[in-house]
Amino acid sequence: MKKYMISIVIPIFNAEKVINRCMQSIIREKFDDVQVILVDDGSTDESYNICLEWKKNTDYVEVIHTRNNGVSAARNRGILEAKGEYVLFLDADDWLLNGWYEEINALMDKKYDLILFSYKVVYEDKRKNYEVHSFCEGKIKVNQVYESLATTTYMNFCWGKLIKLSFLRQNNILFSVGKKIGEDSEFQFKILQFAPSIYYRKFSMISYYQGEDSVMHRFEESKFKNLEEDFIFRKNVIKKIEQVTPETYNGFYNNLDIILISYTIKLSKIKNKKEFCLFMEQQKEKSYYQEIVNKTKFSSKRIDKQVILTFLRKEKWKILYFIFRQVNTKN
Repeated sequence: MKKYMISIVIPIFNAEKVINRCMQSIIREKFDDVQVILVDDGSTDESYNICLEWKKNTDYVEVIHTRNNGVSAARNRGILEAKGEYVLFLDADDWLLNGWYEEINALMDKKYDLILFSYKVVYEDKRKNYEVHSFCEGKIKVNQVYESLATTTYMNFCWGKLIKLSFLRQNNILFSVGKKIGEDSEFQFKILQFAPSIYYRKFSMISYYQGEDSVMHRFEESKFKNLEEDFIFRKNVIKKIEQVTPETYNGFYNNLDIILISYTIKLSKIKNKKEFCLFMEQQKEKSYYQEIVNKTKFSSKRIDKQVILTFLRKEKWKILYFIFRQVNTKN
């Protein structure tokens, strides 16, 4: 059996428009020890046929076709089929940046269980792209990653990380199938509980694409339920932090408040005023909502965020709806 340095696992679902861009970013590097696993999760477009073309034209691409079981099941299948020393997850609408192979190859002698990288956020619209650097370069503690999971969204993705395959298999770590959101964070939480050795490389390896068709950008009112689950998950993460400080809780509430405000603005796009007010009346009764709104500190907010937070606390739904509609109209 051929030995691979890394196995790149890419779940595919109706990604015919972006697969080639993703794959081109991989093949522009020269290597002979990389396995690429394309797991087609029951696509109904031409995704599977495009995957087969890549398999036909290369000797390191493997294609798996399954019924639609979701991204977690697709990634688990990739873990099962992986032959590399490390696994790297990549989404079909994202891509690897120049120099990715050289960077990975240079880190192989370190033998860490988990190697984290910076990444670049790329927008489809006119918003400015930026890079995310979560830690200082070097060996980092599990506690630091717990802190990041609890207080930011920067590390809430499974992609852009090298995970030692033997570590996953020895500890029986897989994605939870059936979760609608938060499967990446939960997967990382599972990894951290087994105290892995961790290294952070300050190199942006992946372009994280933020387009209008992105799953993360499609909005439904069920997102509020997802936020409630995220709130509970992060509270459990905080319990793992060795020394919880006031700054930890400030970061926790501030980050969730930003998400809550974003969801509330997006809700106004899909609801009329009456529906919006009724929905917010229902949300205000929930403990997660009350805790986020009432424990977020003004001092860390911009003026516009402070105004919105004030109206959320005072339950001024009609005023908020009017403000948000004005914002939506300008955008």
